[in-house]
Amino acid sequence: MEILTGTEDPVYPRMMGQAIKLMLNAYDLSGDRRYLERADYFAQWSIRTFLGDASLPRATHRHDHYEAVTGGDALMLALLELWAVREGKRDELELVWMDR
Repeated sequence: MEILTGTEDPVYPRMMGQAIKLMLNAYDLSGDRRYLERADYFAQWSIRTFLGDASLPRATHRHDHYEAVTGGDALMLALLELWAVREGKRDELELVWMDR
């Protein structure tokens, strides 16, 4: 993640939500727990970077304000889905992924 945070381009919450979702999809297809562990790694980094003590995710890794357009909702949905997978509750939720 140092590579991402050291670039001039901003890292958006949507990006990390999509990365977490990709790892969950790979885990579903393969059953390989390494994908689940990587999803958890991205989730922990995202929580530290975008949430901290706040209730809304930051707009980017460099900005402290919230903007809906940067995909905080996608990140939060990915975090919820990761939790559901880890807790064995995925079948109890009907999560719908929508991209703008």
